[in-house]
Amino acid sequence: MTTARGHVPSKSIADLYALQRTFSVETARQIANRVGLPARLDPDEHNPDIAAAPDDMLFAQLAWRLNSAAGRWAWNERLQTSSNPRMRAELARKVAVRTAAVLTLLRGPNGDLLESLGAGGLWAQAASEGAESGHEAVAESIAALDNLQRWASAMADRDASGIRDESVARRRPDEAFAALIGELGGIFFMFWRHFPGLSRPDQVSPDGPFFRFVAGVMDELDVRKSDEALATAIARHPILKALRAMGE
Repeated sequence: MTTARGHVPSKSIADLYALQRTFSVETARQIANRVGLPARLDPDEHNPDIAAAPDDMLFAQLAWRLNSAAGRWAWNERLQTSSNPRMRAELARKVAVRTAAVLTLLRGPNGDLLESLGAGGLWAQAASEGAESGHEAVAESIAALDNLQRWASAMADRDASGIRDESVARRRPDEAFAALIGELGGIFFMFWRHFPGLSRPDQVSPDGPFFRFVAGVMDELDVRKSDEALATAIARHPILKALRAMGE
């Protein structure tokens, strides 16, 4: 999973809403069956706003908690893959410079639209495409470019003020994924009353109730990490280590 920043983050706003509805009663039941241990939840920890049949209530509660975790993960993913101030400032500066170049091409020494682009030129073209007044339509478009150039320049200055020293390149950890793993540890303990551990019954492949729980959640979220990557995340996570220490 990428943690690289870009001008189009890995999760859109639509993705955020969709991921908060990933888990249904049925998918929660399937994940619980995959765990291989009987699930239970103290009634005091039920969300009273959830309506479900008695046989479905446990899985409805699990689905709600998993959907909440999925929403937080998606938001954290969006934050860590969104552009930083330096990137935004650089892009805005490019927009300002190139918009200024277009305005320079349009105008003559007196600041007015070049004669060759006026009557018989852009005015006529705008009128031929339905503008009531080609002259006014072109003037409004140029005014919009003036605004865009000014706004982009101001944005570049504003975001440049938030730039930190990034002279030393560092590999960025996937903090969103780490936070999700930690939250899943708490959910697992809440529903199964077992500490979130890891085992290798054949001395090779990672397994265990919590590993199967995490793998099931990742499948539903379409998080494509290998079994070994999941096992490493579980083994090294400080919150999960602390929970395991409580059971030793």
